[in-house]
Amino acid sequence: MAFTNNLKLQVDLPVWEWCRFAPAATTAVSSMTTGNSLGNKYLYYQLSAALYRYDTRADSWHQLASVPVTTPTIMNNNVLSNAVGHYGQAIAGGASTIQIAGLSGSVLVDYKIRILSGTGAGQERTITAVSAPTVHDRGVVTTASGTAVIDASVTGGIGFKQWKANIWKNYQVRIDFGTGRTQVRPILYNTLNTLTFSYVNHITINRWANVPLAVNTAVGSLYVIESHQVTVDVAWDTAPDATSNFVILSGGIWNITQGTTATPFFSFAYYDRLSDVWYQKSTQSGLKTVVFLAASDLQMERFTESGGATVSGTATAGGNNTLTNTGVTMIANQYINMTLTITGGTGSGQTRNILSADAVCKF
Repeated sequence: MAFTNNLKLQVDLPVWEWCRFAPAATTAVSSMTTGNSLGNKYLYYQLSAALYRYDTRADSWHQLASVPVTTPTIMNNNVLSNAVGHYGQAIAGGASTIQIAGLSGSVLVDYKIRILSGTGAGQERTITAVSAPTVHDRGVVTTASGTAVIDASVTGGIGFKQWKANIWKNYQVRIDFGTGRTQVRPILYNTLNTLTFSYVNHITINRWANVPLAVNTAVGSLYVIESHQVTVDVAWDTAPDATSNFVILSGGIWNITQGTTATPFFSFAYYDRLSDVWYQKSTQSGLKTVVFLAASDLQMERFTESGGATVSGTATAGGNNTLTNTGVTMIANQYINMTLTITGGTGSGQTRNILSADAVCKF
């Protein structure tokens, strides 16, 4: 018996589907952002001072750290950038490792780490493994604080802690029991018995230095001093050391908010996705009036790595602090303060600022 198939192929049209509702009612100053790459599975949603993350795969919401600055009541905007991330300074390095304050360890795996300055600057690698935290010291808080861990415990009139100055610089302190537990902060500097991790006047030295605890420690809180050994996929050309500043390219959120019609009018902050921490940043005074007069809405452009190359070519020679290209004619010093990046061949991945330039770039 003959058979005729009269079934028709359906057109696969996109459709709207219900997702899990937001955890709180929206307002006129709510703001949502996400990344601009295929690897971003999260939507970040700010409602008043609260920040939430929506997982598009699990269809679930998670509450994150609240914005520590002005609560938005007039205008608010968030922009997620994949060109930024978690910043820090190395403790030491090896052939294919780097010792850092590694937050919670495995969360760093598969992210790229880039050496920004110091020994090994310009190199970029992918993190393949992170060791369990090495605990270097531990103790008990004797004075409550939100900016430092103070351990002035004594026995027989002598303090338990007799640390050398700055011996714990760039390690991390974790509150692991009692009030303030689970919070982690990189250490800016230490004295005989105090680990300081947040100090506003230190921003001139380290622009990520002003991160007080969300919940202050209390007398009796326990802490540990830790570090992690991070392994990368390809051995370093130049092993990093304690002078090496790095960024783990995990992405971050920039926030601009107006919550008052009086000084300071608005605030500017940065959210580190890896550490779940907000950094309050400086605001440019000249923008205060502009933002205030807008009075209804504002928007930031998305931050990217670069807008493109001004000039490119192939080097004909190079030295420790020079690069020569005899195939081009340059206007003297036209490229001062621009960035020179080696994109291929010997020295690939290294980046330097140009100090002078004719046919030879000096940095």
